[in-house]
Amino acid sequence: MSIRGSTVLLVALSLFGAHTCAPQALVAQTDCPCVSLDGPLRLDRDLPGLPLGVAIDETGRIWLTAIDSPPLVFDAAGSLLAELSPPSDPGWGRPVGLVPVADSMMVVDPILGRATVFAPDLSIARSVSLPVGLGNALVVSWPDRVVFEGNSYLPNLAGLGLHTLDLSPAEAVVNVSYDFGDGEMRPGQGVTPRILTKDPIGRVWAASRLLYALGRFSTEGELEELVDLSPAWFPEASSVDDMKRGRRPVNFVDAFSLSAEGGVVLARSARPEWPSAWEADPNLDFPDLFWFTRVDVLDNDLGAVESSTALELLLVGFAAPGVVASYESLEGTTHRVSLYRIRISA
Repeated sequence: MSIRGSTVLLVALSLFGAHTCAPQALVAQTDCPCVSLDGPLRLDRDLPGLPLGVAIDETGRIWLTAIDSPPLVFDAAGSLLAELSPPSDPGWGRPVGLVPVADSMMVVDPILGRATVFAPDLSIARSVSLPVGLGNALVVSWPDRVVFEGNSYLPNLAGLGLHTLDLSPAEAVVNVSYDFGDGEMRPGQGVTPRILTKDPIGRVWAASRLLYALGRFSTEGELEELVDLSPAWFPEASSVDDMKRGRRPVNFVDAFSLSAEGGVVLARSARPEWPSAWEADPNLDFPDLFWFTRVDVLDNDLGAVESSTALELLLVGFAAPGVVASYESLEGTTHRVSLYRIRISA
């Protein structure tokens, strides 16, 4: 499905107003294609912790995971429908991944090492035991080929961030684990989180949050294509220890989406005042106010960034093709999630 030159059509399309994002949300635009947003659609439950995952199912319902919250399901208008109960004790660890599976949704809990599949009526269809540490995933073929990202410390998985699993049995079978090169282990960092998507013909792509590199993998773990864009604004990757000490601005790739005409990368970029903030308070957490979002549009060969748009909104992922999620921090540690439809035009 193309995302350039037309509006992306999906079940959730009617949820968003015809107006584009407020002009003050647009910080800077370089060249074209141009980026604009329709919305927002605000979810009516504020969260006690940071949002971790958001997805839209076949019926237009919006699923959300967040720190210190059970998985939540909202209707197409953003009203809360349900708080999901865990399949068994000890409850939820930290549900993260939301993976559409036909008319159902799989919730992945890396802390407990568990994948729970919810049926369309929100009842639990099945639960599968996973290696601890595996988070987001995408389905190549259900249930025998599901690709997970995550940093597991099991001897056969450590140092590798991508894993193809068979979820047919009650205890998942790891078919193969793999990654970019040697897994990019660095002192104080371990494996950086990977981001997964599929291209229009169903091939698996992954990105590293710290490297701004896109890789196409076979489900057997072979790296078939590597695109290393590394735009000038994105600094050389540093370790988590470097980030916590404020040695350099922190930049992340948050999400990417591919179409027949190119790709869109959502990247979190640090503001110039970041280093001085760290120097003033070494215990400072990762506050939203020191980040903004860059929306990079890639050409159809994925060989270059055609345009880069800076937005005040903190976009953190794709809820569905053409629909992005953002969050804002309210008082204390409360967070509010909104959805926007993204338009790319020549």
